[in-house]
Amino acid sequence: MATGIKEALAATLEKYGRLAPSEQLIQANHYTDDLKEAVKEISTIRRAAVRTMRSEGYTLREIAEVVGTTQQRIHQIESGYNRKEAKARKQAD
Repeated sequence: MATGIKEALAATLEKYGRLAPSEQLIQANHYTDDLKEAVKEISTIRRAAVRTMRSEGYTLREIAEVVGTTQQRIHQIESGYNRKEAKARKQAD
């Protein structure tokens, strides 16, 4: 583990180790909520970028090469495909 990561982990443990376990759980829930919001924002930005590139004439293959992923994944991003939502819909059927 890199020294910077070890120091950050030690500082985090020092900071939150002083909290009561219930307070630690509350703090963890806040971080989880923040993370979920960040993931939504990232997805929105990614989808907008792919749609812009497509409107400028880029092919799925070209975009995939730039991003370093597959054409299928670029299509999923463009269409707003969400694996969790798809799985939930399939289970509901």
